[in-house]
Amino acid sequence: MQKRKCQLHMLILVLVCIGSGHSHSAEPPPPQPQPKFYAPVEMVTVDQWLYIANQDSGSVSVVKTGENRMFSETFIGQRISSLARVGSQARLLFTDEIKHELVLSSLVQGHVSVIKRIKVPYSPVGVKSTSDGTLAVVASLWARQVTLVDIDETVESGLKISKKINIPFNPKEVWISDDDCHAIVSDAFAGHIATIDLKERQLAGLFNVNVQNIRGLTTSTDGKYLTFSHQLLSPNSATVRNNVFWGNTLENLIRSVPLEVLLQPQPDPGSIIKVTHWLQYPVGNPGNAAGDPGDILFTSDGELFICFGGTSQIAHGKDLHNLLDRINVGSRPIAIAADQTERFIYIASHFEDTIEVFDRKSNRVVKKLPLGDGQPTYSLADKGKRLFYNSRLSLDGWYSCNSCHVDGHTVGGLNENLSDSNKFSPKRILSLLGTGETGPWAWLGNKIDLDGQVLKSIHITMQGGNSGLAKGNPAPSISAFLRTLQPAPGVRTARGELIAEQIKRGSQLFETLKCSECHAPPTYTTVNTYDVGIQDEHGLKDFNPPSLRGVSQRYGLFHDNRAADVRAVLEDHAHPDDSISLSESDLEALIHFLESI
Repeated sequence: MQKRKCQLHMLILVLVCIGSGHSHSAEPPPPQPQPKFYAPVEMVTVDQWLYIANQDSGSVSVVKTGENRMFSETFIGQRISSLARVGSQARLLFTDEIKHELVLSSLVQGHVSVIKRIKVPYSPVGVKSTSDGTLAVVASLWARQVTLVDIDETVESGLKISKKINIPFNPKEVWISDDDCHAIVSDAFAGHIATIDLKERQLAGLFNVNVQNIRGLTTSTDGKYLTFSHQLLSPNSATVRNNVFWGNTLENLIRSVPLEVLLQPQPDPGSIIKVTHWLQYPVGNPGNAAGDPGDILFTSDGELFICFGGTSQIAHGKDLHNLLDRINVGSRPIAIAADQTERFIYIASHFEDTIEVFDRKSNRVVKKLPLGDGQPTYSLADKGKRLFYNSRLSLDGWYSCNSCHVDGHTVGGLNENLSDSNKFSPKRILSLLGTGETGPWAWLGNKIDLDGQVLKSIHITMQGGNSGLAKGNPAPSISAFLRTLQPAPGVRTARGELIAEQIKRGSQLFETLKCSECHAPPTYTTVNTYDVGIQDEHGLKDFNPPSLRGVSQRYGLFHDNRAADVRAVLEDHAHPDDSISLSESDLEALIHFLESI
């Protein structure tokens, strides 16, 4: 099944690169067979109905909240990544991450009907609508773009792209201010935030809050702060047991940043500003951590609910200065929503394919609503995927594989996991996308077996050797999952900005300059280690070259992130040979080629 998905993904990539990308309408897709997995990702309540976006099945399920029962299911697309209500209307917007579409649907008594579809930039993963329902803001992960789409039911097209805004990070979550003047999008992997002026339809500011894994963008109860969950990795806190136990290596937190800081006009919107003022609240504690905090919900009376995806729990309470009450739920809770009365809180468990109903009055889960037949057959890779996102694999549940390799990619920061047997020489966290084809592993290339690298990560990086999950030898299943991960597309490929002449010239330069001796196609790496004149804090200078596939989707390069991007590698650091001198036109062609792979 995974192989067919990967082949289809590659086919769609080719079609996107050569397609026209214009708007079009379409009829609802025909009935589909019962999917293997549903994997709910987002939910929204409209009147007495709860609508659930199912990622893997490409469908929307509907719950009748007054009766707390499943009501209907409609197949919308191929891989539904997000949904949003259109203002206060009986309309929903969906994003399809595989077909690269924004889908507008109507709602009639719990039934969903597709009205229009429009092509949007590659891999849309987040969407929100203004309160008046006239504008949608779409975040496209690998295209690194925010798209503004006009919504107008009075014209035939219905949906029309009005602006594409390039940003220097991979966006995911979207938030829109109550006055519809600004949108904020957050980094899917690291700690960046972008503010979009919706009146002027342009980038208004770029910020870095120096965290990772931002989720659950929402407004604080007093309306003054942008509140979100995140994780915080300390690059110099070695992954020894004492550091992990006390939360010194990786913390799980809720942070509130003043909106006045994020929304004030910036003299240079393209320059990234470090945010220095915030409120911060830890979740979890030594001995009982709360790995991978996610979606956040504030009820009207000020109670907070938050998903702990890594430990399969939700937590709630009104005082963030004290520990929140926790409730065990299905595997990897990923989204929460309330009914109209706010008595019931609905929890979507991504790997359980269920919606659980939490009754605030009785303070317990009172019902579990299955999305499918609940009897799938799990492959080895399926089991590995569930372990990858499970923070119980680490000491006390502090973090999962996903915490540093979000959805298989990377948070881009430095981590001291003792892979070189030395302390105080942290190395950049590598992307795992495409890693099944690029052994050996680790910066020193000293792990020739993927299972061995996984076991090292569990026992040393995660200090999880005594966990119940580790005792069953999870390495083969996690390795099987990692081998299903495909490389990220180059940012120019994702944006459809390829220039054939530049690609050809850049490719020729890549060969002429002998870049391919260390970064050999098609994986753009080799099995050896090389001295490229850059050493770490202990004098180590022989490193295995990381694959260059998707190199333009990373936040820093070299083992210590000393280069900001590909241009800096070639120009500022004269990599790999400072005797090579390139003209500006040659440099542009080589960069264009590298940003395409």
